[in-house]
Amino acid sequence: MVARARAAGAYRSAAEVAEAMGLKLRRVRQLLELADAPAVVQEAVDPGVLVPSKDPRKAAEKVPLLLTNALATWSSRTNSRG
Repeated sequence: MVARARAAGAYRSAAEVAEAMGLKLRRVRQLLELADAPAVVQEAVDPGVLVPSKDPRKAAEKVPLLLTNALATWSSRTNSRG
């Protein structure tokens, strides 16, 4: 939703998007960063990553990563390529 607002060109900055949508600026920046991240990072947040069960009788389950964790992982990989 935030990325669509940015793409529509109605807002010039993340601050304007945040104000218009009633969201905190930090959250808007995070959501915009996620929108710019590769699909694999986006999918790690929603629907999540497949985590095997410790119990072999149980199926693996999808567990969503927290937005901040996914972005931190992605940011550290892109920054270390320097």
